[in-house]
Amino acid sequence: MSDAPSRSAAAPELRPLDDDLLGLAHRHAAAWLDTLPERPIPPRAGVEEVMDALGRELPEHGERADAVIDRLAEAAEPGLIAIGSPRFFGWVIGGTQPVALAADWLVSAWDQNSGLRTITPGAVAVEEIASSWLLDLLGLPAGSDVGFATGATTAQFACLAAARDEVLRRVGWDVEEQGLGGAPRIRWIAGAERHGTMDLAARYLGLG
Repeated sequence: MSDAPSRSAAAPELRPLDDDLLGLAHRHAAAWLDTLPERPIPPRAGVEEVMDALGRELPEHGERADAVIDRLAEAAEPGLIAIGSPRFFGWVIGGTQPVALAADWLVSAWDQNSGLRTITPGAVAVEEIASSWLLDLLGLPAGSDVGFATGATTAQFACLAAARDEVLRRVGWDVEEQGLGGAPRIRWIAGAERHGTMDLAARYLGLG
């Protein structure tokens, strides 16, 4: 008998508690998204006000799950900046497309730890296809490596690590085997208006 799912198989039903909580989160999210075109861009509350609304003291007892979701949404919302608004021109730091947001919800629900190919082939397959498409779009050799960073610091770290290792390799030093202790000094050059994550990544890499 084949292990492949039937084409006519119905989607799995959510447990009532999950259904209620996900529906509640969806309503809060939809309310936020629906008001983005008109709402003010800056936050209406500061850090201290949001902390007061969330509750600063560690509770003696737990709360109902739906109360936690409501509290989080209602307390944090005044402290949020409307990054996804069509009127937001502050930085290039947000403005996700609806399809990307929906995909992100699926990723969170699937809850995969994609460190090993054999454990999470679905996640790995998506990542490898995206990698090959990026190489094609950028006109890079098909055998090039692609990595998806979690943010600017990690991206700078990966690029500087590759550059550090190659610079040392060219002078006969294998940093993977020998480490940085006693290695030839490296000078890295950056503009005065560089992003602060470059300095942070350099410190992480032992470059100073």
